[in-house]
Amino acid sequence: MTTAAGKDALTKAGAANLSSVQIHALDSSSGEIDLLGMLRLLQAQYGIRSILHEGGPSLFGEFMAAQAVDELFLTLSPQIAGRMPDAMRPALVQGTEFMPECAPWFQLLSVKQSADHLYLRYRQTGPLSKAASAG
Repeated sequence: MTTAAGKDALTKAGAANLSSVQIHALDSSSGEIDLLGMLRLLQAQYGIRSILHEGGPSLFGEFMAAQAVDELFLTLSPQIAGRMPDAMRPALVQGTEFMPECAPWFQLLSVKQSADHLYLRYRQTGPLSKAASAG
């Protein structure tokens, strides 16, 4: 899924000639993809009811802001990476800011362990104000 300009670029690069590729251009006056429009198209044309999001932190932040994330899976690893002050290593969400009153909150659904790794599964409960009033 891309914009009209993205479709033109992909077609020019030969992507449309690949049998395993379908290119869908969504209407976009701003040059950005309407995330909810993309989800509607996936459901209407392909019957897709859930997707696994493995995009980067900017795209994930946009999905979070559009309230299009129902569950969150996190892996806790026993290795510490760290970072230097001048190193640009994006976080889980990048380019989207959530103020405390509207930040997404999640409820822990399950914890699984494999060796020293923990696999955490959460369900989104809503922004802080909803989460606080529900408890």
